[in-house]
Amino acid sequence: MAAQYVAALAARLPEDPRHHHGVALAEVFAATKPRGQAAVVLSYLTASTDASSYQILDEQGTVVGCSDGWLRVIGYTAAEALGRSSRHLHGPRTNFHAVQKVEEAMRRGEPAASRLSYYRRDGTTFENDFIVIPLQASNDNLFYVSIHERDPPLDWSLADAQPPSDVKLHLITPDASASRHGSERSGSSSSRDQRSDSSSNSARSGSESPPQASREMSFTDSMFPL
Repeated sequence: MAAQYVAALAARLPEDPRHHHGVALAEVFAATKPRGQAAVVLSYLTASTDASSYQILDEQGTVVGCSDGWLRVIGYTAAEALGRSSRHLHGPRTNFHAVQKVEEAMRRGEPAASRLSYYRRDGTTFENDFIVIPLQASNDNLFYVSIHERDPPLDWSLADAQPPSDVKLHLITPDASASRHGSERSGSSSSRDQRSDSSSNSARSGSESPPQASREMSFTDSMFPL
């Protein structure tokens, strides 16, 4: 059902949406198997508007498409943003350990979510909440769609045979956030069983030294905890 629905949406795609720049959305649709998570993202792109904020990356992480909404956020023109590495908005305050974790998930063909400090064209910084979802193409190439909206309008009912509660994100959270959530967890530890406590302790003892933590969450959880 999801594939048929997305195919019907693709048939109504405008040839040149004014809010979109770069690789044609029709080309992205034509190259993608519209199942599971991909169906959700294709539906999002079909319904995207001037207010939508997204990028489309190729397999090498080069920006090949983006929306007007995203360009307004970063202060670049389409000509300046397209064809560049997805890292061109990084700077001294960007947590590169978190970047590495997101890129590792992308290489595995898995979705990822994070909050990173990005730099606009004028040098000012902003906190960028985003998710990245791979689109497996029928010719074995990949597109990645990164959606830069705190509450993106994603309809997970389209993900046939993959309900939202089973769709996992690799959420990369800043150390301060992880510490705060850890204190909240310890405050309620009395309500948890022994197995939960032991597993969380082992996870903490095996944590890496860089100031960053990762965990899995479902799309039904709060996507970007502060």
